[in-house]
Amino acid sequence: MNIGVWLVPVMAGYWFLRVCHLTRRAFLSTTGYEFFFAAATAGGLLLSVARILALGAEWIAEATGFGGFGWERFAPFEYSGTLVLTVVLGLVAAVVVNVCISDDEAAARWAEKHESRFGWILRKSLEERLLVEVSTTSGKAYIGYVRTAAEWERDVALLPFLSGYRDPTTGRLRITTNYSQLPQQWLENYAVTIAMKEVVSISRFDPKVYNQLRQARAARHRGPTA
Repeated sequence: MNIGVWLVPVMAGYWFLRVCHLTRRAFLSTTGYEFFFAAATAGGLLLSVARILALGAEWIAEATGFGGFGWERFAPFEYSGTLVLTVVLGLVAAVVVNVCISDDEAAARWAEKHESRFGWILRKSLEERLLVEVSTTSGKAYIGYVRTAAEWERDVALLPFLSGYRDPTTGRLRITTNYSQLPQQWLENYAVTIAMKEVVSISRFDPKVYNQLRQARAARHRGPTA
């Protein structure tokens, strides 16, 4: 096979890595030789599987007496059937993986691996429909439900519930805005998106615990009553 033919498996590998939910984020972060090597490696694996399947098909055709109707009758060059099967495998494998694992789930796994505890908290909060509190470098704090996991490597999207700021001296959370009384449709259209580079901390948020702590602090400030 000439060099032009060898590029077919590389292109099949590129397609798989670029489209597959599990690999596309890591693949897009590579550059130069790493980019080509990753595509070539994936293409080589697809080519190996395709060749095994092609040989198996030839053996079955010979064993069943259909050898005379082989692919070579229509093939423009040697091993063209294997190359076509390589491309088909790349397409089918990506589709199968994407059907089994959603992009949100893949993003959650990526975030969990590359964003340390942030990804774990976001993933669990999305799965269990729990509130999270996100503090930013500007001191602002947003509390809401994680809306999607599709772009966790870049930002965090929240369906707003409360917002406020962190006291610059004590670090305590101060709530200034309550969105819970607004229509659900309005909230869906105005989700808060925060760039991951601006995130200082992410934590679970329980309104009951927050109110209990606030009441306890208020009681201490009032002091003992007669």
